[in-house]
Amino acid sequence: MIHERNRVALARLIDPLEAGSARWGNALTDSARNMLLMEVGRRSRAYWAYWAWDEQV
Repeated sequence: MIHERNRVALARLIDPLEAGSARWGNALTDSARNMLLMEVGRRSRAYWAYWAWDEQV
């Protein structure tokens, strides 16, 4: 179970991703979101820094 405080924090991260990919369909949206979040973790980069990632990254 996710604590409410964590749920709010996660929503702030995930909601814009889901809004931007709403027309893609659930499977593709889920896949893109999960891939992005895995890369954030793998690279140990702040999520907000994602917006500053260049195309190569």
